[in-house]
Amino acid sequence: MRPVTSARGWRRVFAGLYAFPTLLASAALRIAGQHRRADALVAWIGREWLGLPSEHPMPAPWWRQLGAIGMSLAALAVTLYLLAGIVLNLGYPLRPSNESTDWGGPSLWGRWAVHGAGGVMFVVATPFISRGLAALTRRILAGAR
Repeated sequence: MRPVTSARGWRRVFAGLYAFPTLLASAALRIAGQHRRADALVAWIGREWLGLPSEHPMPAPWWRQLGAIGMSLAALAVTLYLLAGIVLNLGYPLRPSNESTDWGGPSLWGRWAVHGAGGVMFVVATPFISRGLAALTRRILAGAR
């Protein structure tokens, strides 16, 4: 349960949001011929999101960076979905449509309890899922070393 309570776990969640634009900017810099700046961006996102030490041998070949861009796009979509699940479930009592057909039964307290439990499950699961997505991206960048 450490990633739920640690700042590092949540920092990795939010780093997953800006990994895609950062890797995309790195690819644009590489195309423009500014390889050092592109490598610096990849190394920075490697430290922030992937948890690589600063002395990790970067850069990765361009085809691995291209694969990491695709994986970071998937991570962006999943992370946005998970954060929306947290907000929508924990903010359920603030919604204007509290119908008796919502999950949790006909009573208002039951609906609030079910959505609150769902929101807590999203809060617990989000750092773990983000860590898994970062591990997949790290594997793509590092290769089969």
